[in-house]
Amino acid sequence: MATFIFAMVASFQLLIIVHLYNISVNGAICSSNVGGMTIEGNISIGGIFPLHERSEVFSTSWTSGPPVEKCVDFHPPYFMAAAAARFAVMEIREKKYIDLGFELGYVEEEFCNSPVSAASATLNLIGNANVKAIVSGALSSSMITIGPIVAHHAIATVATWATSERLTDSNIYRTLFRTVPGDQSQSLLLAEIANYFEWEWVGAVGTDDAYGRDGLRMFINKLKERNICVAFETYLQVTGGKDEMDLFLNQLNDSSVEVIFFFSTVDLDFRYFFQKADDIGISPRLWIASDGWADRAGQFYEYKSVASVLGVTIADKPLPDMLVHLADYTRIRQSSRKSFRENFEEWICEHENLCNDTLCKKKNNQNTIHKIEIAARKYLNKAINYEAYTTYIAVYAIAQALKDIELCEDRKGLLADGKCPSIKNLKRWQLVTYLDNVNFTDNNGSIFNFLENRQIEPSYIVLNSRMNNRIVEMVKVGSYKHKELKIFDNLSIYWGTSTKPLAICNANCKPGTRRHYIENEQTCCFKCIECSGNTISNTQNADKCEVCGNDQYADVNRTTCLKKIPDVFLWGEIISVIFCLISVVGSLATVAVTCTFYRHRETPVVKASSLSHSFVLAFVLLLSFQMVYFYIGIPTDNVCKVLSVLDGLNLTIILGIFCAKLYVIVKIFNNKQRFKIPTAAFYRYSWILVVVITAIHLAFKIIHETIYPSHAVRDYNNSLTIIPVFCRETDVGYIVTNIYQLFLSLMCFIFAFRARNLPKNFQEARFIWFIMFTWCILEIFSIPAHFAAAGRLKICFRVIFLLLFNFLTLSAFYFSKCYLIYFRPDKNTKECLSKNIRERRNNKTNKRTRKYECNSTPSGGDTDIDP
Repeated sequence: MATFIFAMVASFQLLIIVHLYNISVNGAICSSNVGGMTIEGNISIGGIFPLHERSEVFSTSWTSGPPVEKCVDFHPPYFMAAAAARFAVMEIREKKYIDLGFELGYVEEEFCNSPVSAASATLNLIGNANVKAIVSGALSSSMITIGPIVAHHAIATVATWATSERLTDSNIYRTLFRTVPGDQSQSLLLAEIANYFEWEWVGAVGTDDAYGRDGLRMFINKLKERNICVAFETYLQVTGGKDEMDLFLNQLNDSSVEVIFFFSTVDLDFRYFFQKADDIGISPRLWIASDGWADRAGQFYEYKSVASVLGVTIADKPLPDMLVHLADYTRIRQSSRKSFRENFEEWICEHENLCNDTLCKKKNNQNTIHKIEIAARKYLNKAINYEAYTTYIAVYAIAQALKDIELCEDRKGLLADGKCPSIKNLKRWQLVTYLDNVNFTDNNGSIFNFLENRQIEPSYIVLNSRMNNRIVEMVKVGSYKHKELKIFDNLSIYWGTSTKPLAICNANCKPGTRRHYIENEQTCCFKCIECSGNTISNTQNADKCEVCGNDQYADVNRTTCLKKIPDVFLWGEIISVIFCLISVVGSLATVAVTCTFYRHRETPVVKASSLSHSFVLAFVLLLSFQMVYFYIGIPTDNVCKVLSVLDGLNLTIILGIFCAKLYVIVKIFNNKQRFKIPTAAFYRYSWILVVVITAIHLAFKIIHETIYPSHAVRDYNNSLTIIPVFCRETDVGYIVTNIYQLFLSLMCFIFAFRARNLPKNFQEARFIWFIMFTWCILEIFSIPAHFAAAGRLKICFRVIFLLLFNFLTLSAFYFSKCYLIYFRPDKNTKECLSKNIRERRNNKTNKRTRKYECNSTPSGGDTDIDP
């Protein structure tokens, strides 16, 4: 029996020796999973990292024990962050970039990606007295839980992933530093992207946690500052909440929003989300990814609801040495992370065709080993993201703080009274001040230090998809640094369609319209209403229509204010030129007949026509023709005053002259021989009559103008396109003037009637009667035209009536005499005129004789009648 037992022990020892030999030759073959790792040292840095995207909690009934939390969905970038911390410690221990006078240790705690698990791992590290500082790869939701714990124990902690703005509260998170910028910087960047691409109507979705809620709210505030509207603001549960997600997707299906900003971490089940979106039939949309999932957005292009993804992520620095280190065949096989090996094996089987447990074979040939290492580099390069660098630089920041403490000189320290901490007896709280003041140059040549808020200078990159060997990759298309966004090439961005999404709630309102905002809607949703009345808009999306000036009107398209046309005859118009030409012709004709009369002033016809009356009448006609010019052009106050006094004065003078001439004619031809009055007396009386008639008219006009001064008026409200410009005058003046002139014309008719039997060679009275008769007809039409017409039409009537009367007077009074002078000089002799006068007197005598004879009585016999 003893022999048998000895043989069994010997065999077992042999197996152990063989196993150890294999380990020494080929490395630990697929060793089992462990919860963490430790590197011994004088002073240790603690590491808290998740390796999985989420956790699941089982047995929550508390009937058979406490709940059990299980990590699910291995996430390679998390693994790379934890590996970066270990790699940095290894470099420091090798004194590659920094030379510490002691051995730096490292203690790592893995936790499921949840606040409860994170708190447990933190407490485990704090329980290790050798841990003086912590590097945490926890997300914001977990870091919010960790922060107060480490603050209570006064241990400096550097967060490499948490970006929530809640963590900036120094009263709560007293010992917290971050090697990532806060969400406020990211929110500003995302708002700048929306503004850069001129998007006005976007959707906003976030996870229902600290990262999603805080980030999304800050982002929405930034959008409002830029007048960009948010169609919806939705928060989705990270775990569970499928019904809530389905409800949102149904609402999204009914929405026309083209661009959706998505604040989320990898905790959300994106595959379920986009698959459900495809099942519902959501049209392709542009998704803007926050830094929580931008680096893995290329995985979701297989879904129809994803037209394209534009993402932002924190700028990082390359870590080529780490990739070479981790891709080593032996280290991969020795990895203590079972989840990593399984994920890597699955990947190389799918992409490199290295299946059948190739990695875990006891022996592999050199060719296979080479293939595995090449595949590992590809896998790790794809898995690495900015958190690897932020973790790497966090370890170096702590190491530099320890180095500063180590080199501290007495009285030059950062503690009270210039004291220096003891590196051998370092208290945790003493490291906080030195970490706050750390300043060094990293292995990429960049200067590193913490800002006042214990964050780093914000620096982001903008990512977009590229197709590479039928694999979608997210590539850099822009950057954001020092609050300045740079997009390298707009044309190189893949939108999923031929053009950039418009992202507007409504089409732009064209010039000529204005926006009418819909009640209870944001300012990006509106109706386009055409500008009404005399208003215009000459820009797109005008909020109001501008009113045109009093002297302007809106064009048909309501885009331009045009000058209103004065409702007068301007000097450049054809009709104005015609009126002026007619006036000139009339003036020349008047001058011509005046010269004719002056040249033939000794002829009987001219003498019989009263030379003085003819010359004065011609002068008045000449002035009357010049009145036309007062009606052309835009009237002024002075012009209106002149017109008020002179209007109708020419007609009154002409009527007065006609009355005077008829008076003289009648008196001369009816002058009794026994009471013969000198002809000069009649002429003297006639001029007195003209002066009196003119003075009455002029006096009334002056008094009326003094009481009711006339002035130019612009009626802006009468018409949209024209401005009636006229002289404001009272109807009283017009009516009184016309009544006075009608009275004068009646006198002319009476005198003309009395002169009806004048000699045939002297028919001036008949012509005057004809002028008066025609003037009365014109007056009948002019009075209703004065009251009914307005603007240019009224002016036109006035000018036409004026010219007609002038030419009527000129032709009827002068042309007949000019005809005798030039074409019938035989009639223009004293003998002919005397003969006609004698014949007229003889006829008159004979008529009287016959009348006497008819009235005599037969009983009286023959009696001589003295004519």
